[in-house]
Amino acid sequence: MNQSEKGNDAAESQEAPNGWDFDDFSLSSDFEPEGVPADGEGAKMEELADIHANCVSKQQYENEKRSWEDKMMGISQRCAQKDVVLDNMNSTVREKERTIEKLKQEAAENAEMFNRLQEQIVDLNNILYESNEENASMRRELQSERSLIDELESKLYGPTNYYYQEYLKSQETIQQMSEERKEIEEQLRQVKDILRNMIIDKSKAPTELDLERERDSFAKQVQAYESKISKLEDEVEELKKGKQADGEENK
Repeated sequence: MNQSEKGNDAAESQEAPNGWDFDDFSLSSDFEPEGVPADGEGAKMEELADIHANCVSKQQYENEKRSWEDKMMGISQRCAQKDVVLDNMNSTVREKERTIEKLKQEAAENAEMFNRLQEQIVDLNNILYESNEENASMRRELQSERSLIDELESKLYGPTNYYYQEYLKSQETIQQMSEERKEIEEQLRQVKDILRNMIIDKSKAPTELDLERERDSFAKQVQAYESKISKLEDEVEELKKGKQADGEENK
């Protein structure tokens, strides 16, 4: 047996320190032992033994390796959980974006409806303004009729034919005023129907109390017209009776 064979036998029989085997430090499968010179092999094995002596124990290495693998597994699980949370957050964000888009669309539709309602309100205000103008005109006409009645009363003892003609004119005036009153009532009914059927923004449109006041105002005006017309009819009736009395006196 030569020296190199003795070194190999000594290396094989030597117990590895710290629980390591020499096979744990085996070279790759590409290593060709035939290519290594036999001289000095014993010295190389002694160096490997020194390396074994300076390393941690195999048990400690396995424990640390297992601990490291457990930590990596925990990190991997946490990453997977965070990915799930992130996906949920992305889904929530997309849902909120769809909600915001829907709200924007509804806001645009509401703005368009608001503009249409504003235009309708302007039209209704114009109708109310025209109605007020017509009411003012009716008041002026009634005042004129009152002046005419006063003039007729001042001519109470005038010619009989004159009173008859004035009576006919008063009848025509009463008829005309009755027709105008019906027209105003029809306009009022139309305004009420429009206001009733409209969908109006409560914060910017007339309140129910305002509409009720407008209705009461129109009703009072119509009542005043009816009272004045009734008074005119009574006065004409008195003129008619005065005419008949004058006729009987002339006989």
